[in-house]
Amino acid sequence: MNMRRGVLGMLVAGMALSSVGCISIHGNWGRGVWTEKTTERIAVDASDLKRLDVNTHNGFVHFTGTTGDAYVTVTKKTRGKSAADAAAAMEALVVFVEPGGPGTQQIGYRWKGIKSPAWHATVSFDVYAPSEIDLSGTTHNGHVSISDLAGDLNFETHNGTINADTSGMKLVAATHNGGIQATFSGREIDLETHNGSIMADLTKCGAVGGRVETHNGGVEIMVSDSTSMDFVAETHNGGIRCAVPMQTIEATKRRLTGTIGGGGERLAVQTHNGSVRVVQ
Repeated sequence: MNMRRGVLGMLVAGMALSSVGCISIHGNWGRGVWTEKTTERIAVDASDLKRLDVNTHNGFVHFTGTTGDAYVTVTKKTRGKSAADAAAAMEALVVFVEPGGPGTQQIGYRWKGIKSPAWHATVSFDVYAPSEIDLSGTTHNGHVSISDLAGDLNFETHNGTINADTSGMKLVAATHNGGIQATFSGREIDLETHNGSIMADLTKCGAVGGRVETHNGGVEIMVSDSTSMDFVAETHNGGIRCAVPMQTIEATKRRLTGTIGGGGERLAVQTHNGSVRVVQ
């Protein structure tokens, strides 16, 4: 009975306690008080827009290509030592959309003045902009979702998944902890994760090449009759299975090379701990 009461007491102590406009948190994040989430919408000048660069440290990034107005919806909250300190952190948090060079707009956030060591923030972005622009950016703790992008993509997250549907000439996506799902119809692809699986749908591609690599996880490549490449696959711990027509050059337990379709571009696939599958 005493043990059950002790466990119950620990659970209650770890729960969020309501405050006026804030939430008190005790746990792995340390002691502190978070403000409630707030949202705001900021217009993006798309009159001469060629590229968007989006960066946040803790938060997700969603992009949707559109033919309508360009804007970003920001979701943010801040943490401080107390409710008043958390409110001060929110007041000092500045979200910006500003020029970053010819044809480029930057989306991100910064702190006004000197940041208190007790202040922390999570800032997420839902971006709506013309489909044909190029998109780049980073987030350290958050997932990335890209849809209806007709330009090039270059995005990285340190802890989170990436889901991308793009039709530009080039797709580059990297995550340190998380899986990647990519639907691509361009010519050059570069996908990498350290801990997670990768699924690349290349069924809408013609000639395509590049690199697909994971350190811990499996890889699945989907192709169609129109997809062509010089295929090279290697695994250190796992198998390789190709269920599509291929002019095989080398086939061992850990390595497979051959030509799919008309060949031409080299696609190198590698996993250190996992299997590789090529399917239609």
